[in-house]
Amino acid sequence: MNVSPRALQTPNARRKLRPAKEPYWADLRRGLAVGYYRGPDAGTWWLREYRNGKYVKRRLGAADDDVKADGADVLSWDDAKKLAGGEARPTVTKPGRYTVDDAADAYFEMRAKKGDVTRDRAT
Repeated sequence: MNVSPRALQTPNARRKLRPAKEPYWADLRRGLAVGYYRGPDAGTWWLREYRNGKYVKRRLGAADDDVKADGADVLSWDDAKKLAGGEARPTVTKPGRYTVDDAADAYFEMRAKKGDVTRDRAT
């Protein structure tokens, strides 16, 4: 369903939208739109782009409905627009292959930053 960008700009405006099966889309330019999916608990930002004769959709991240935006994991409307319009937008760049080893490395790196004991990691 297409909506005005004003309907997606603020958490208060997005709260007025009813939960739906598909995101609410606001066109940024011809063939490129940012979508907001309102689920039962939280909202997420989506990107839709018309490429090679079909629409390609990718999830951008969580919406700043209840949590302050950080520009990476939790996005504001401006963050979502910036990411959607950039050269490295998810519909242009191929998602990298994320392996179990990558996930384990990220997990232990996060624990090390928090000062958690990492003795359970095999060396």
